[in-house]
Amino acid sequence: MARADQNKNIMVIQDANFQQKITFTVGICYLGGFLIGTGRGCLRIIPKISWNLPRKLIMNRFFNSMASLGFGTANKWAAASLLYGLTGSTLNFLLEEELAGFSNFQKNVLFGIFTGGIYKARLGLIPTCVGSIIGGSTIASLNFLTN
Repeated sequence: MARADQNKNIMVIQDANFQQKITFTVGICYLGGFLIGTGRGCLRIIPKISWNLPRKLIMNRFFNSMASLGFGTANKWAAASLLYGLTGSTLNFLLEEELAGFSNFQKNVLFGIFTGGIYKARLGLIPTCVGSIIGGSTIASLNFLTN
């Protein structure tokens, strides 16, 4: 059952369109990560390649580099966006009364901080803090760009 929510920008797990929002967000992030990773793979292989090799081998090295970096970046971006959506909706559901006084911007930054911390939590305390800062600043930047 869909719950009436004053904050339309926050993904809420009881919302009927939650699956559509998550699918759209993860798909767009996967596509963007793949395009940027493919470009990085192409640029990374250009200085390393020996141009006197057969054309088939040169193309094979290009495609291998582009595919490995493209799919790796796409998976990381999609996982981060899925984690952000699930973290945001879980925190919004569990801490509904505590977050009632927060604006949408403050909630989004808080969810970004938690998401960045969770994403890097297995690497130790310093990477968790850095991930939290990067997560919060990324969401704040995206919020400023879209509004």
